[in-house]
Amino acid sequence: TSAQGCQDSTQLSITVNPSPVLSISPDQGICPGFGATISVSGALNYVWSDPQWSGISIAVAPLTTTTYIVYGSNQFGCMDTAQSTVTVYPNPMAAISANPLVLTSDNPTVNFSNVSLNAAVSVWNFDDGTTTETSQTAFDYTFPFEEDQDYNVSLIVTSLEGCIDQTQVLIQIKGGTIYYVPT
Repeated sequence: TSAQGCQDSTQLSITVNPSPVLSISPDQGICPGFGATISVSGALNYVWSDPQWSGISIAVAPLTTTTYIVYGSNQFGCMDTAQSTVTVYPNPMAAISANPLVLTSDNPTVNFSNVSLNAAVSVWNFDDGTTTETSQTAFDYTFPFEEDQDYNVSLIVTSLEGCIDQTQVLIQIKGGTIYYVPT
């Protein structure tokens, strides 16, 4: 109402356009050297935090734990954002200590120690047909009685997250000492 008593009115119509609702791959974990795929849906156009990526799906192989962010827009220009984290698990490190490395056929016993890091499961292969899974960190193993035989003993370790590493050590069995006694 004006000072003279006049009245006026107007109407304004406002359209509220819907925002997109992005759905992205859940967080995931990988072992070093492996990759992951992150997919997104719910919008018309996507812009990832790294301009080298585009589209609805990206393949990544990070060296460290990384969060990936994507922005999505619909036909109205409305936007939403989503993120997914790829955790890079620590790799186990397989390591063997063996003593002695060279045996004689009359005493083919070795003391093995599993000095691996971050290992939840340890599987030994003694290269003589024997494979065993053990949680023992130190034990003796006696090889079959065979002269001049080499055994490539391997240890495969797996972390709680399923990452794997392996190592091996060469064990040699030599013939026993022969003494000549003249008669």
